[in-house]
Amino acid sequence: MAFKEKLISVLNYAKGEGRLWWLKLNKEYPKVIMFDVIISLIPALIFGCILFGFKAILILLVSVVSAVSAEFLWNLIFKKPQTVGDLSAVLTGLLIGMCMPDSVPPVLCALGSVFAVVIVKQLLGGIGRNLTNPAVTAVILLKLCFPKIMNAYHLPFFHTADNTANYSFSNLFFGLHPGGIGETCSFLLIIGGTYLIIRKIISPIIPLTFIGTVAVLSASFSQNVLYDIFGGTLILGAFYMANDYTTSPTTNSGRVIFGIGCGVISFVLHIIFKGYDGVLFAILVMNIVLAIYNRTGFGKYKEKFILRVSNLIKRKPKE
Repeated sequence: MAFKEKLISVLNYAKGEGRLWWLKLNKEYPKVIMFDVIISLIPALIFGCILFGFKAILILLVSVVSAVSAEFLWNLIFKKPQTVGDLSAVLTGLLIGMCMPDSVPPVLCALGSVFAVVIVKQLLGGIGRNLTNPAVTAVILLKLCFPKIMNAYHLPFFHTADNTANYSFSNLFFGLHPGGIGETCSFLLIIGGTYLIIRKIISPIIPLTFIGTVAVLSASFSQNVLYDIFGGTLILGAFYMANDYTTSPTTNSGRVIFGIGCGVISFVLHIIFKGYDGVLFAILVMNIVLAIYNRTGFGKYKEKFILRVSNLIKRKPKE
């Protein structure tokens, strides 16, 4: 099939099942995407391991190995084609590990990775069919079940302040503050996100609207804007979790709404719970909203409405 015909087929397919269009384009496409995303995360991963030491390396390894093993065993037990090679389980494990504090027991990392791969992804049919982002859902589950452990962020070994909210811009931007293993260095995460945008792996719309909404709300309510943007999970979440192909919109207007929704929910949770980082919860809520929208047929009704209006406009009046 010629590329043009294949592209038209994909676009037609996307109208009915937008979440799976990227799987139909090419069986190797998921692997290409995951590989690029993993490459973009390497600088932040290396920095996190230097910042937090051997514990960080152990946590990341356990998270990735657990995710890959869970997917491999699931396919083996249920006699399904092996999908470990698409690297989606590797990416899921990395994202879970990056959100972990350096003091978390490795067994919790393994639990989160297995839950993400088996319950959130494989039970619903595998890659491209999950309703929510597996890594986001797993980390939230761990935060709800083990709040003290999951929120016990320690200071890096060369810190310059005692309170994250009092850190300077340079400390916040370059990752010299408490946080998850791979989420502290906004500078490297933005570089990685920019790489993905240049490679056309992700759209800049969701990250810009997500971060922009938080910034505007923070300034409007006289909050610490720099801390709200660079002091938590916002940069990692906006570039790498909210932009998940399966659980984010495929249209630009939908991406704007999705990003603004994430920003508003995140900020509201931040205010209500007095400084609590609500980024992951916001992404999960918007994932669920999008899933409901897609599955209740509202999207199809909207398409039919637009088609009818366009037909009325094009129709010539009778003489």
